[in-house]
Amino acid sequence: MEVGMKRVYLNFLAVAVLSFAFMFSSVVYAEVLYDNGPLVNSEGTGDGGADESVVQTSLGLTVWGFTDSGSFRLADDFTLTKSARIDTIKFYAYQTGSTTTSTMTAVNLRIWDGTPDDPGSSVIFGDTTTNIMTDTTWTGIYRVTESSHGNTLRPIMENTVSVGIILNPGTYWLDWQTSGSLASGPFVPPITINGQTTTGNALQYNGVSWAAVMDNSSGQGFPFVIEGAPEWFDMPPAPFNTYFVDAFYYNNKIYYLGYEGTSIKVGIYDTVKGSWKAGASEPTPSFAYFYSGCLGLNGTGQPVIVLFPDNSSGVLHRYNIATNSWDTPAAPSGFPVGGQWGHDIVSMINHTGQNVCYISGGSTGYGAGGNLNSLLKYKLDTNKITDLGDFTHHPAGFNVHNSWYVPWIGTKGAICVAGGIDTTIGPFSDTQCYDIGTSSFRPANSDIPPMPEPVFAAAHMWMVQGDGSDYQLWVVNGTTSPPVSNGKSMYYSKSDNLWHYGPSPISVYAPAGVTDSRYGTIYMISGYGGGSSRDYNQMLAPTNTARTVLIRPNGGDIGMGSDYTVVWSAPSAAEKFTLKYSTNGGLTWATVASGITDRFYEWTAPDYTKNKKGLFKVIGYTASDVKVGADKSDSLFRIRPVILNSPNGGEQLSSSTPTTVSWTLYKTPTTIDLYYSKDSGLTWHFITSLGPSETTYNWTPGFTGAHVRVKVNLRNGASIGNDTSDGDFKIVP
Repeated sequence: MEVGMKRVYLNFLAVAVLSFAFMFSSVVYAEVLYDNGPLVNSEGTGDGGADESVVQTSLGLTVWGFTDSGSFRLADDFTLTKSARIDTIKFYAYQTGSTTTSTMTAVNLRIWDGTPDDPGSSVIFGDTTTNIMTDTTWTGIYRVTESSHGNTLRPIMENTVSVGIILNPGTYWLDWQTSGSLASGPFVPPITINGQTTTGNALQYNGVSWAAVMDNSSGQGFPFVIEGAPEWFDMPPAPFNTYFVDAFYYNNKIYYLGYEGTSIKVGIYDTVKGSWKAGASEPTPSFAYFYSGCLGLNGTGQPVIVLFPDNSSGVLHRYNIATNSWDTPAAPSGFPVGGQWGHDIVSMINHTGQNVCYISGGSTGYGAGGNLNSLLKYKLDTNKITDLGDFTHHPAGFNVHNSWYVPWIGTKGAICVAGGIDTTIGPFSDTQCYDIGTSSFRPANSDIPPMPEPVFAAAHMWMVQGDGSDYQLWVVNGTTSPPVSNGKSMYYSKSDNLWHYGPSPISVYAPAGVTDSRYGTIYMISGYGGGSSRDYNQMLAPTNTARTVLIRPNGGDIGMGSDYTVVWSAPSAAEKFTLKYSTNGGLTWATVASGITDRFYEWTAPDYTKNKKGLFKVIGYTASDVKVGADKSDSLFRIRPVILNSPNGGEQLSSSTPTTVSWTLYKTPTTIDLYYSKDSGLTWHFITSLGPSETTYNWTPGFTGAHVRVKVNLRNGASIGNDTSDGDFKIVP
C-alpha cells in the first residue's frame, strides 16, 4: 500500500562545526554530515543480489511508501548542535513499475526554522516550485514485502538536490516534493529497521493541512542524507597567548609552548575533558624565540619536548612532561653554529613509535629568510644529531615551511616539506620528500604536487578520515604577505593525489598546529598576529563521528582500582548510551551503566587480577530508544595491580650507565621482584627484590642486546600480578 502521509526520526552524524566564510577552489571540501536512514533491512536478497527495503507485515506494517507529489509534500526535522554549511541533500523515492533507469524529473525543497504547521515558523531557504535536483540514480535497492522478496516493481532512486546554505545551531525542518514521468507516485519509503515499528515523527501535507505520518498507528520517518563541509569550531581559551608557538599531542593531551617576554610558558589541554591548565614555565631562557620543537623520550624513558636554540647559547631547552619541569642539556654536536631559526620538526613518536625527530631547513639568523636546506635526524635519548643531507628543491635554503611524515612513500615512509621562504623572502609552493627507507631525496614535486598557492608560517597537521578512506596533509592560515595570514585551509589528499581547499578557519592569527594521533582530529592554537593578541583556538574533526566509535580503552593495561575514563564518539542522534564490560573476550557482557548522556564515563577498575581478556562495548540510542550504533574495544586490555612505565620498548640504553626502571603500584605487595629478558620475554633473569612501596630502581644492565625487556612482579607470598615492557628495547656498549 502507498499512502499520502508523514513524520520521521533522525540519525545524524555529528561533525562539530562552526560557520564562517569559505574560500573555494576547483574542489570543495564536503563530507556526509547527517544520515537519517537506514533504508535497507535485507542485504543481497533481492533480484540479482540487490538489497531490499522490506515492509514488515508481520509487525502489522502495511505501507510501501508515502506520496510526496501533486498536492502532497513531506517534512522532517533535524537538529544542528554546531553551525554547518549544507551543500547537498539526498532524498529517496520510487515510482511503481519503473525500471532501474530513474524516472524522477524534479525535486523542490523548503527549509523551515520550525515545524511547517506552526504559524510562527518561517521558510529560510527554497520554495515550492524551483527544481533543484542535480542528479538521480538507482540505489541498488528494491522496496518489497516479507512475502515478495525478489520483486522488482519498486526500484528506489536517490535524488540529489543542491542547497548551499550555512545554518546556525538549532532545529530545522526539511519540506520537499518529488515529481516523476510515470503515473504512479512518486512514493517515499520510510526508515526501515528490523523489528521496529516506530521510526520517527515525520509530517505530510495533503494540500490543506499537515498531519503525522503513521503506519498502523506507528510514527514513521524518512531516510535522507545531508552533505556539506565540517567547519572549525572554538576550543576554550588557553591560559596565555604568545608569539612563536608550537603544540604537541601526547597521551590525550595537547602541550602548547609559547615564548612571552622573559619565559617560555606551557599550556596543557585535556582533549577528553576539553579544559586547559598551566604547566611549568621556563624562567630564564637563553634565547629570544623558537619556532618548532621535538617530542619523544629522554634517556630514562620519560616523555619530553625539546626546543632548539636560535642563537649561540649552546644549550637546548627541554620540558619534561612526566615531571612538569625544565632542564637545559647541551646542544648536540652537528647542530648549526649560532643556532637554527625557522626550522620545522617532525616527531616520529606518535607515527611509528620511533624516538627520533627530523629537523628540516631553517636559517642562521632571525628574519633573514631560509638559508639552510639540510635534514637532520635527532635522537632524544642520546642527544645526538645525524646530518642526512640536503633538500634540492631550493638549494639556497628555506625556512618557516611545512613538514610531515608521509607513511605511504617507500618502505618506511618519508619526510616531506612544502612551502616556506628563502633569502629573498618570497614564499614558494614546491614540495620534496626524503625516503627514509632508501636514505635518499626524491625529485622535487614528484610525490606531492606543489601547493595551490605559496605560503609560509602556517599551521600544518595530518588527518585520517574516520573510515580510513583517505590520509590528508593539512596547511592552515599560511602567510603570503606578512604579517597577515591568508585565512584559508588546504589539504593534500592521498586518495586522488591532489590539493583541495578546506573550510576557512575562524581567525587569521599566527597558529601552531597539532594532530590527535588516535583519530586525526586537528587542532590549531593561535598566537599573536597583526600586532595584537587573539585567543582563537580551533579544532576540526574528521568524519570519524559518522558512527559510534569507542575511543578508549583499546588494548593496553589499566591499574586495578584506578579511576579510568571510558571515551567514545557518536552521531548527534544518539542521546543516551549503555556501557557494557566483558572479562572473557566478549563471550558474555555485563552492563556497567545505562542512560549515560555524556560521551564518556568515569569507571573504577575492579580488583580482578586474572582479567586478561577485558573489552568494553558502548551502544547508542535515540531519545525514543532507537539503536543508533555500537562499538567495542579494538583489542583486549588487562587490569593489573602494577603497570611498568619504563623502559617500555623502543629505548636504547647504555650497558654501563644506570637507567631508571619505574612502575606504578595499584595494590600493595609484601615484595617486589625485578627481572630482565634478553629474548623478548621467553626467559627471565632475576635482578633484585625490593620493599613493598618502592616504585623505581636504578639498574645498570652490564650486557648488550637488541631484544631486551624488563618485568616487575608483585608478591604476597605467591605472585599477585606483574607487568612487562610492551616491546623490546636495545642495550648498547
